[in-house]
Amino acid sequence: MSDVTVEVAGRAYRLGCADGEEGHLRGLAQAVDGEARRLLRQLQTQPDEGRLLLMVALTLADRMVELDAGSEAETARIAEAEAAAAAHAEAMAAAEARIAELEAALAEGGERHAEAAEAEIEAAEAAAEAARAAAAEAGRRAEAEAAARKEAEGRVSALEGAVAAALTETAELRRALEEARSGALGDGEAAPDLFAGDAAQGDERAERIEQLANRIEHLTEQISLHLGDR
Repeated sequence: MSDVTVEVAGRAYRLGCADGEEGHLRGLAQAVDGEARRLLRQLQTQPDEGRLLLMVALTLADRMVELDAGSEAETARIAEAEAAAAAHAEAMAAAEARIAELEAALAEGGERHAEAAEAEIEAAEAAAEAARAAAAEAGRRAEAEAAARKEAEGRVSALEGAVAAALTETAELRRALEEARSGALGDGEAAPDLFAGDAAQGDERAERIEQLANRIEHLTEQISLHLGDR
């Protein structure tokens, strides 16, 4: 396991990953950071960290769904291109077989059929060449569609990782809230650093905890509404 420090929206996070995955994790973090900065530029107010990460997660998840739909369409186009290539290849094989038949007939029929047979051979050769060109074009289209699909799948994978990281941060914030609430209600243990203070600040911590709980509840409602619209 390796530890990697990444930065999202101006805040540093230390995350663990498998050996060799450091660059991939940094790339995902850069995607999340870029989306977070874009949202911050668009918003007129500065959202709290949990709301910002949730907005980033929803945005990336929406793009992932769109990419999934696009990937299905690309798969259908690839199948069509491959079917067209197979049809052209079949036509080319038929034309080549006909050429062979005509060449055999020319050899057996003598000179009286030579001119007509040669003209038909030329026409068959032209048809075969056209079929070859069409098959080559269909093959190029299939390769291009396959490359586009592979790129889309890579983007989906990156977005899935980015969404997972953002949702993990949101879960950690909720866990910190529950730990802070437990400390503020008098379990005898000190509150986490996020809500640290002496006993005289208990009311203030409780009020902050309640505010954060209300925000999380509001965000949860927004998630439900968003998923319902989808």
